[in-house]
Amino acid sequence: MVTDQLLTYVFQRLRDGVPELTVRQDLVAVGWTLEDADTAIARFSKPDEGTGQRAGKQGSGCVSLSTIGCLIVLVLFGIIAYMLGRTLFVINPVTQLDRAKNTRNTANLVQLKTSLSVFYTQNNRYPDTLSELTGGEEVVGLKYSVNEGGQDFQLCTDDNRCITKDDDAAMFADPGSKP
Repeated sequence: MVTDQLLTYVFQRLRDGVPELTVRQDLVAVGWTLEDADTAIARFSKPDEGTGQRAGKQGSGCVSLSTIGCLIVLVLFGIIAYMLGRTLFVINPVTQLDRAKNTRNTANLVQLKTSLSVFYTQNNRYPDTLSELTGGEEVVGLKYSVNEGGQDFQLCTDDNRCITKDDDAAMFADPGSKP
């Protein structure tokens, strides 16, 4: 007959992680019937199909699936962070902005050299300022100087890449090259 004392004992042993089979053997060894032991054990747990162990309880030495899942997620985050860091290092935004600025300045140099040549052809001199060439528009990022008599000029970017009337504009096609 199942008593409160038997139920309390079974509850405590199962709660402590003792396998049902061991609890059953201990009860039979001290004189309880197999039927009473099974009835008491059945009140506190239902065995998983095929394992005979209580649902949701891990055996000793086992790592729970959630812990393994967390480790996998952490490893994946580490890999993603590593790859993102390498990408930002390889494609450095500051370097890309500097290259874009250099490309823009080079394009401005080449275009202004062509405009200066046209101006010289029409006026037999180079303009005193770039605003005379551009109709009053300010040219940002370039320095312009003309010699006395207006027969030669020097046009420079902020990073000191310069071109004169005798320079070939094609040498500025590569933003990485410096005169």
